Amino acid sequence: MNTVTLLQWVYVITFFITLLESVLYIEMNRGKVSKNQLLLFIFSTIACLSYTMLVFTETAKECYICYLFYFIGIAFSVLSMLFVISDLCGIKIPRLLQKIGFIFAFICVVLLCITDSTELWFKSYSLDHFYSLSIIETEFGKLHFLYYIFIGICVLTAIGLAIYSIIKSKRVSKFALFSFICILIIMITSYLIPKFTSLKVELMNFAYTLSLGILLPILRRANMSDMSASLLNVFERREDYGYITFDLKKRFMGCSKYAEKLFPSLKNVAVDSFVPTTDALIYEKLFPFIDNWDGINRSEQIIENDDIAAICSIQYLKQHKNNIGYFIELKDNTIQQNYLNFMKSYNNELSHTVENQTEKLLLMQESIITGMSSMVESRDNSTGGHILRTSDCIKIFIKKIQKSNKYSNLSPMLIENIIKAAPMHDLGKIAVKDEILRKPGKFTPEEYEEMKKHSTEGAKIVAKVLENIDDTLFITIAVNMAHYHHER
Repeated sequence: MNTVTLLQWVYVITFFITLLESVLYIEMNRGKVSKNQLLLFIFSTIACLSYTMLVFTETAKECYICYLFYFIGIAFSVLSMLFVISDLCGIKIPRLLQKIGFIFAFICVVLLCITDSTELWFKSYSLDHFYSLSIIETEFGKLHFLYYIFIGICVLTAIGLAIYSIIKSKRVSKFALFSFICILIIMITSYLIPKFTSLKVELMNFAYTLSLGILLPILRRANMSDMSASLLNVFERREDYGYITFDLKKRFMGCSKYAEKLFPSLKNVAVDSFVPTTDALIYEKLFPFIDNWDGINRSEQIIENDDIAAICSIQYLKQHKNNIGYFIELKDNTIQQNYLNFMKSYNNELSHTVENQTEKLLLMQESIITGMSSMVESRDNSTGGHILRTSDCIKIFIKKIQKSNKYSNLSPMLIENIIKAAPMHDLGKIAVKDEILRKPGKFTPEEYEEMKKHSTEGAKIVAKVLENIDDTLFITIAVNMAHYHHER
């Protein structure tokens, strides 16, 4: 294989790579192809094919026809690039200006077509060779400068829109726009090098191949933002709905106005960038919700911020059955949540009131029990301070047995009830006659039998006194303590 043939094959290869990139674009965006993006790939492929055919031509006429299609590809690909950047920036070019752009490009094509009879575009052209690559040699006509004006206006407008959006807008992908600016610089440099150097062959085939390869992943991500923009048009019509989109790495892709109310920091987050870690609500509530989602079943969580509450649900953003990001749907739940919060507050307040009233009743109950026990004790001359001593002994006894592993599982409620019930153990003495209860000496056998009855009577009295109290455990302990406190 000689050098010339190798150079020709290089151009053939660049064309087929460009064609493959165009096919990949259509396949990757099947069903959601952007018109302007598709035109960019089509005209870029036409330009590559035309110049590839040009290097194989053998006559000046064949070379001229190939150059005509090459010119059409360049002119309309640059115009399509402008429209694509406009779409990415979210800046709508007026339809009148779009028509003027196409008309201007069409006029340039017509002038090139009639150059044989008018010499307005080329005064003359001829076939030449660079090594053995066929090239076209031309002498420019009077109106050829219109081509440079057209290309210059398109490129400068595109770069201006990109820079303006990078500086002013948070809802565009700065990475994508920077990439487009670099692509424009590559294309213009590739176009100008043959004009101002001794290199006679065009380099645009290589520029198109490189540029379209860079654009494939960029446009794939950019179309996610376009998807967010489409969703925005739907959700903005409803004040009680919203959405947030993230890619799989949790880079922000877009959101609605309602989402900005719930998560105010999103107003300052640029598309295709990470949310600042200072946003506690997102990193403590929303991202854990995403991380804990199983990826299959519908999952919901309520997120509140100030006076706004929303039900968040999550699902994947898909492209050709591939998961490309997360779609967080937000449904306003403020009224319902405020009602639930009110009911919760009301229940807490009611519970607190009931606890206070219960505590008052328990204190009253204890006072009555202590009073009754004291009244009984006042009738018994031999047991002064017996009630207090019994309660204190019970407390000491319980503390002691709690230290034992055998009784370490005694519940605080059981201990409290035992201590509260202790003063009631001798209530049965109220049924014993004064002459026996207050007798200073030793009991006779008959008197002793009478005295022993006070435990049985005490159990009856305690059960009667506590019958309306809604505390079964306390009643059981108090009755048993009165009935079985080991009188001999």
